[in-house]
Amino acid sequence: MRKYDLILDCTDRPSTRYLVSDAAVLAGRPMVTASALRTDGQLMVLNNPPKGHDNPGGFCYRCVFPKSPPSETVLSCGEGGILGPVVGVMGVLMAMEALKILSPLLQENEYQYPTEASNDTVPPSLLLYSAYSNPPFRSIKLRGKRKGCPSCSDTATITEESLGSASLDYDAFCASRSPAAPISANRISAKEYSEIRKATGSPHILLDVREKVQFDICHLKGSMNLPYSEISRNPEASIDKLDDTITSDPNIADGVSLYLICRYGNDSQLAANKFKDLSRSRPDAKYDLMGDISGGLRAWRQSVDPNFPEY
Repeated sequence: MRKYDLILDCTDRPSTRYLVSDAAVLAGRPMVTASALRTDGQLMVLNNPPKGHDNPGGFCYRCVFPKSPPSETVLSCGEGGILGPVVGVMGVLMAMEALKILSPLLQENEYQYPTEASNDTVPPSLLLYSAYSNPPFRSIKLRGKRKGCPSCSDTATITEESLGSASLDYDAFCASRSPAAPISANRISAKEYSEIRKATGSPHILLDVREKVQFDICHLKGSMNLPYSEISRNPEASIDKLDDTITSDPNIADGVSLYLICRYGNDSQLAANKFKDLSRSRPDAKYDLMGDISGGLRAWRQSVDPNFPEY
């Protein structure tokens, strides 16, 4: 990173943001970070100015978020969806901040460096954007550098050696859901599921585990929605909800076959594994888990119905 003057962070995983921020601090480079999801975005300028001999430097990502948010509350752009212009807005704002940092005019100005023990200077801020708010922009003042921060304080414990040796497990720190889920033994292709839908005398439930906002955009006819975030947060309650649906519908018999689907086939694997793990403690469940559709709705569009909406 030292060969670059500025770091622009456009990632959408907390573990990656922590890693990039730590690396920027160690490299002595300022960093502009922005994120966008659905109709909202946020932006911060971090480690600006970088820590030097005569100043403590700017705050880092860990100063603002010393603890990672619970993994079940974190959605990537692919999982939660995003309105295209929101990305454009945040990208333009990032470009503006980059020009301000790299501008010779700005470099000639005197910085006021916030200290760990003083709030004499104007604290840094987090810029929030919401497309449907009025006004759409809001700025939140932050505390600045956090005393004892493991990354940027005088007592920092994160070093180049620990970063280079990969001894820091960022996924474990964030309790991240791995993008590579354990492979479910009961996976079927989109074409195979298409044949099941066509077959007479094959009653079943198709459970779509995408978030409701995505389900409302498009879904396969007859499918029901139960988001993976809800399943992950409270699997027992999710099974109860599914059982109640089966019980309340006279056209669905106990022991009905259950198939799971999502956008790409990742969350459906995770949900299938959750249900499978609970099957031992819930032998009274009113469904028979058959598996999930490999490749999800994208595979459905590619191999079954090219007219199915893609978003």
